[in-house]
Amino acid sequence: MVLESLARRLGESNVTANCLHPGLIATGIGQTNAWAKLGWKLIVYLRGGISVADGAKTSVYLATAPEVEGLSSGYYAKCRLAELQTRAEAVSDAVGERLWKVSAGLVGLPCLS
Repeated sequence: MVLESLARRLGESNVTANCLHPGLIATGIGQTNAWAKLGWKLIVYLRGGISVADGAKTSVYLATAPEVEGLSSGYYAKCRLAELQTRAEAVSDAVGERLWKVSAGLVGLPCLS
């Protein structure tokens, strides 16, 4: 998995790598197009959108909570470890390694093993 590949590369660096889902945040996305604005407002209303402040809570939690210090490769939602449901390709070690190498090459980083 890409996240696990990054976590492994970070090793003993005291830097952790986790993913999160902030939730459906009621932002100003699509404000320049009336139909997009209406569509987004409808989606947010029907699915229970949350404020920007509430959407930031899991990010802040992962950055500051003592109970997640040193933990890597987790997927978090609503400040809790959650099960990530994804396609097989997304958790393939081979795909993760390829993505890492291509990404490192695109931004000019050495490919850390």
